[in-house]
Formats: sequence, C-alpha cells, structure tokens
Amino acid sequence: MYFKLNALLAIHLFYIVMFSGIAAAEGIVSKPYQADQGSLPIISHADMIRSEKDFLREMIEHHQEAVDTSVLIFVSTEDPELRKLVESIYTTRSNEILEMRISYANWYNLIPRGAMYRPIMSDLNAVSGKERDIHYLLHMIVHHRAAVDMAEKVLSLHGIHIETLKFAKHLIKRQLDEISLMEQWLEKAGALM
Repeated sequence: MYFKLNALLAIHLFYIVMFSGIAAAEGIVSKPYQADQGSLPIISHADMIRSEKDFLREMIEHHQEAVDTSVLIFVSTEDPELRKLVESIYTTRSNEILEMRISYANWYNLIPRGAMYRPIMSDLNAVSGKERDIHYLLHMIVHHRAAVDMAEKVLSLHGIHIETLKFAKHLIKRQLDEISLMEQWLEKAGALM
C-alpha cells in the first residue's frame, strides 16, 4: 500500500509541475484564498454552478485543492488515524479528478479551463505539528461542506448526464461521512467546542 501511495504521489507531483507551468503561462492560476488568522472562510461555491459543465470544471479544482493539502498532511502528521483518513481523501479525490476530466473531454471535447474556483484551505505552511492537523481538518470540513453545496446545486439542474447525477449523490454521502470522521477526530483532540 505504501508503494502504491508513493506512486500516486509521484504522479500527483508530476501533474502539479506540469499544470502549474501551463496554468502560469496561460494566466489561469488564481491567488490562493488567505483566511484571517483564526477565521474560517465562508464562500458560496455553489453560486459558481450554473451548468453541469461548470460543476465538473469547478469540482476538478475543488478536488485538486483537497489532494494538494492532503499530501502535506500525509507526510507531516504523526497521527496514524488521521494519516489513514488523509490517504483515503487523497486517493479517492485523485481518482475522481481523472473521472471528471475524462467525462468533460468526452462530453464537451474540451480541456476544463477557466475555473472561477477560489481556494478554501488556509496556508498550512504557517503551522506545524498537531496545530497543522487541526487547521487542516477545520478547513477541510468547510471544504467538504462547499463540495456538498456544489453537488446539491448540480442535482437541481435539468438535463445533466446520469453519470453526474450518480457522482453528485455519491459525493454528498461520502463527504458527509468524512465530515463526521473529521469532527470525531477534532473532538478527541479537544479542538471542537
């Protein structure tokens, strides 16, 4: 399993290097959201969803943010339970990004570009140790809730592909289950009030 994750990390790092160079050259990289100290961002990502095409394009970026931050937590956390959750988030979201990219290419014959997505996660480089774990989870809960809102929005639209319908329903269930796990971890750590 460790080798499999290392292979996924290598592919992910290759993707980041390739995409960041292309994105910078094309001017499509947005400045990351920087939360005020101690505050959690409140952003309505569902407002960006006006079509199935918007949903896929924005959810790819949304998932990519989860993948990127999960890599850091995977290598830095000392908590085996959190490492297992982060590995699951990383693996699942990486696979879903590929699925969404393939669907986007098949249905629209385009590369998904021009996302309006604004990152939610705080700068995890500013903290370390257990504090980093806690910041990650607090912001990932907000991140997951935004994904649920986005999925609910696409489900309210007419004429979406059956694959997107199934994906959105599955995403809602999985994200809510993960929020529950994150809240349990935070409660055990004494970080929830």
